[in-house]
Amino acid sequence: MFTGLIEAMAHVAEVKPTATGLRLRLTTPLAADSSLGGLKRGTLVNLERPLRADSRLGGHFVQGHVDATGTLEDVRQDGDAYWITVKFPPLLAPYIVRKGSITVNGISLTVAGVDTRHFDVQVIPYTWEHTNLHAAKPGELVNIECDILGKYVVRVAELAGMTTTPKPKSTH
Repeated sequence: MFTGLIEAMAHVAEVKPTATGLRLRLTTPLAADSSLGGLKRGTLVNLERPLRADSRLGGHFVQGHVDATGTLEDVRQDGDAYWITVKFPPLLAPYIVRKGSITVNGISLTVAGVDTRHFDVQVIPYTWEHTNLHAAKPGELVNIECDILGKYVVRVAELAGMTTTPKPKSTH
């Protein structure tokens, strides 16, 4: 279990093909591994140690399971903060709600706006400076994990016979 509050960043020092995949070597103050095989040398990655049972919970419950990748559509500065727009696959639509929690590259964020294919988040200065978001560029892929509570709500609704597919609007 994670909280989505990034503790440190790492530089990719080496990506080496092996018989079973890739060996990824990170330069970091934390001893951790990563399964992000498309990274290049020098790329920043976000790291967080697992949540201890006696720890303060400052973000939201993050499992570390990537639900899908999205595309970073836009990054724009607004005073000290930044706004980021992410395009997501339609299958995630039922799980993304305005003012709900979401992770982008493992970072706990709050959805500020959402439509059927895009969501916006506002990134505060501390998060901008202490995560890899400051190096992100439009067009890049990002990892998305939807909030676990939303996943449970959708599952219970499905079991109750409800659908998460929007119904066509009536013309009357």
